[in-house]
Amino acid sequence: MRKLLTVEDVFLIEGRGVIVLPALPFGTGRGLVDNSAELRRRDGSVIPVQLRIDPERFNRPLVADGSNWRRLCSLTGIEPSDVHVGSDIWCADEVVQDALDGEHG
Repeated sequence: MRKLLTVEDVFLIEGRGVIVLPALPFGTGRGLVDNSAELRRRDGSVIPVQLRIDPERFNRPLVADGSNWRRLCSLTGIEPSDVHVGSDIWCADEVVQDALDGEHG
């Protein structure tokens, strides 16, 4: 397993689940659905979750390159109050590789 991201913010979208930020670079990854992952909280507790990564288009560019496409991570099997800022999301190496594909390109 490998760390995908550190949670900076969290909110709920009905029908989609718990959304965690930061959004991932759009890259060239294929998009990922229903992957097993772990939410590793700063208190040392680990909560198993299902991770989904979907492309989203935002109204304003989020980065200096002017791109307004990013991928959002949603978690199912958990409540927003269980996800603390500073927690890490860990998942299989191949999921992280696909999610970050194109980040530096």
